[in-house]
Amino acid sequence: MPPGVTRFLKVNGLQIQLIGENLATWTDYRGVDPEVSNDGQNENSRAEFLTNPPFRRFVGSINIFF
Repeated sequence: MPPGVTRFLKVNGLQIQLIGENLATWTDYRGVDPEVSNDGQNENSRAEFLTNPPFRRFVGSINIFF
């Protein structure tokens, strides 16, 4: 954060993080997720029966240094 903000809050440092995971699939694949397969290590299978893609999620944190 800028020095003015840390002086106002009377802290030595402030760090804010926001991370997004699995937010978009950059492919023309029409299924749920190109990495999902119910056939284990078989790379030729594209079956998606009863499989779920990874969750889309945001993870955030705030670190305050005194």
